[in-house]
Parts: sequence; C-alpha cells; structure tokens
Amino acid sequence: MERVLSIKTKIATWWIKVTGIIISVIGIINLIGGFLAFITPAGPMSVEKELLLIKLSFLIFLIGGFIFSLGFQLEKKKKWAYVGIFLLYIFLLGLNFLLPIKVEKVITKYFFIDLLLYFLLIPLILLLLDRKNFWKVAT
Repeated sequence: MERVLSIKTKIATWWIKVTGIIISVIGIINLIGGFLAFITPAGPMSVEKELLLIKLSFLIFLIGGFIFSLGFQLEKKKKWAYVGIFLLYIFLLGLNFLLPIKVEKVITKYFFIDLLLYFLLIPLILLLLDRKNFWKVAT
C-alpha cells in the first residue's frame, strides 16, 4: 500500500511550486526589460547597470526554477527536498540580514528577499507541523 502525503504537505508543496513559478516569471519579465534597456541607444542607465540588471534578472529566474523544482521533488517524497527548503530559507534569511549592511547605497531594504521570505514562511510552518508524517511517508 502506498502512503500518501498529508493535506498540510500537499498545500505546502503547491504553495512552493506556485511561488517558484511567480519568481521565475518575475525574472523573465525583468530579463526582457533588461535586454530592451540594453539595446535601446538612449537609455537612462549606463551599460554596467544594464548588464547588472540582466545578470540579476537571470539569477532571479534561476532561483524561481530552483524553488519550483524543490516543491516538485517534495511532492515526490524526496527527503533532500525537505532539507533543501529549510536550507534555502536559512540562506535567504542570512542574505536579508547581511546585504543591507554590506551595500548601503544601492538599496536600503531588499524587497525581493523579504517578499520571498514571507511567501515561503507559510509552507515552512506547514512542513514543520507535519514533519513526522512526512518522514514516515518518505521512507
């Protein structure tokens, strides 16, 4: 008999996958905007800032894809995806505290990281509440 995931874990995986898709779409939109700003001859930004925007947009797209793949693997009952969600959250929490101290002139508060932390907080709580059942099902 195959064990099924509980409703809390199913909601958490759905939420994580939707968050990953939204982050990827934001990255693609910013990437298209960065390319359009790069090819426009009389753009308001310098070339270095435009290239930085393109690189950061691609990084945002990759992070969204990674979050989506973690949610997909979590739904397939992979234990490493469960640990990966927590490591990603700890990494983003560390970025949230370290980056504003290091870079003061660019952005005072990183809205994207805060938004991602809040979006991943609810599935994190749901996964913590259902951790014993997940480990039973995943074995």
